[in-house]
Amino acid sequence: MRIQRKKLLRIVAGGWLWAATYRMTAAEDLVSAGELKEDAGIFVGREVGFLLLGSIALLIILFGITFIHMRKFNRSEKELLNGKVQLEEEYTSLEAEYNALMEENSKLEGQYQECRKERDKAEKLAYTDYLTALPNEASFIRILDSVMVTLRSGEVIAVLMVELSNYKEIIDQAGYRCGDELLIDAAHRLMQALDENDALAKASGNRFLILTQNIENTSGFEDKLKKIQKVFSYPFVLSTSECFVNISIGITLVPKDGKSSQTLLKNAETAVFEAARKGKNQYIYFNEELIQEQTERLQMQADMRNAAANAEYVMHYQPLLDLKKHKIIGAEALIRWEHPRRGILLPSAFLPLAEMNGQIIEIGRFVLTSVCEEWKEYVKEHPDFKIAVNASRRQLLDENFVPMVKSILAKEEFPGSCLQIDITEMIEAEERERVIDVILELKEFGVEFCFDDFGKGLSSLGQLMKVPFDMLKVDSALLESVFENNCSEKVVCELVRLAHSLGLTVTAEKVEFTEQEEMLVSAEFDCAQGYLYGHPLPIAEIRQFL
Repeated sequence: MRIQRKKLLRIVAGGWLWAATYRMTAAEDLVSAGELKEDAGIFVGREVGFLLLGSIALLIILFGITFIHMRKFNRSEKELLNGKVQLEEEYTSLEAEYNALMEENSKLEGQYQECRKERDKAEKLAYTDYLTALPNEASFIRILDSVMVTLRSGEVIAVLMVELSNYKEIIDQAGYRCGDELLIDAAHRLMQALDENDALAKASGNRFLILTQNIENTSGFEDKLKKIQKVFSYPFVLSTSECFVNISIGITLVPKDGKSSQTLLKNAETAVFEAARKGKNQYIYFNEELIQEQTERLQMQADMRNAAANAEYVMHYQPLLDLKKHKIIGAEALIRWEHPRRGILLPSAFLPLAEMNGQIIEIGRFVLTSVCEEWKEYVKEHPDFKIAVNASRRQLLDENFVPMVKSILAKEEFPGSCLQIDITEMIEAEERERVIDVILELKEFGVEFCFDDFGKGLSSLGQLMKVPFDMLKVDSALLESVFENNCSEKVVCELVRLAHSLGLTVTAEKVEFTEQEEMLVSAEFDCAQGYLYGHPLPIAEIRQFL
């Protein structure tokens, strides 16, 4: 702007000077040409003088204007410089704030990443089993829900619940650390038995869940179930012991057995409960009848809690015959339940349920108390008469079993030599020492022990030599086989000789015909019981019978 004003000033001043010079040159030319008179020179001189004065005045005015504009310009320039400085200061301040914001943003970004890591960690903990590193039940439900949403028409998938049936017994014996090792090993074995169509998850406690897709035929699916059973047929080698694991498998099919994950898991649990109840290494498909049976069992379990208080249990007794003397030498106590709605129930209808829910302990106490109360006067007069009561494995392993037996015998003044305890179930190797201690401690009071139902299920000759029994009861199924082939008769005879060599008394059960009795005598059995000698009777009737 300053350069433009200077140019303007120069142009205007130059114009005035040119005009004045032009007029003076023109006047001189006229004078020299003689066209003007002498006095005209004076006029020209004046005109030139006025022109010069005007030019000077104009220059002064222009200078003043320029000076004013220059001051304004300087002032504006100063203001602009001040504004620039202020802008620079503001820019510096904004830059500092920007840097502070960027630093804060960096901190927030770090916190966000930490929060994201924590969220991922929490999500992993929420949907992963910490012990086996498998998806947990919540994760399994998410997978199952997503699969069910995309389920095509006609497609079938299966939900399997696999339970380690004897897991509690193992950890009771070996400890929880070995129990954790067992679960980890079980997870690896299940993964070996599965393929790309399966999803494995860890449920609560001793259970696993499997989702199987793309089921094309029943035989292929059954092969997978057998493969799962096979991988559990080998022993588990833990840090402190070796054990075998029994599994139960409950199976539900989609969409037949349910259309929601919760319903499917509930039905699978119902099926696995039934499989565990039926025995070792079983698998059961869910059906509606299982729910009805389970409901009835739950109702029976509730009724069982009040049965003893309501005096619904009663004792019946079946006589025991000495085959050599042909006289009654004892009786077996058999419990009956006079159910208010179902009538009289035999032991097979409720004792397995009592064994599972633990009520067998109280029932065992009731049986022993009733026996001692009802027979204490009779055995005082007949000290060789024996009353046999049944005891389950769970009762024998109960820490209060021995004190309970001693207490009842002392309270009722019932001689221990008149009491016989029959043990039906197979005693596992890891429990044998505990059972032997129980037997030896009660033997000091004269109590005798019998290996009941020998020849049925998992009965073993090794039990006879390792556990200090006094009597052996041969199961009726083994005796019935004698009439089918001669080989069985030889086996039974050899069995009796072996038992006698071990100092055991041998008894036959469920004898109904005289032909059976004749065979027992020829095989040198010691005792027998069954309908041939008498039915189970209440105490008053058995006393009259005797």
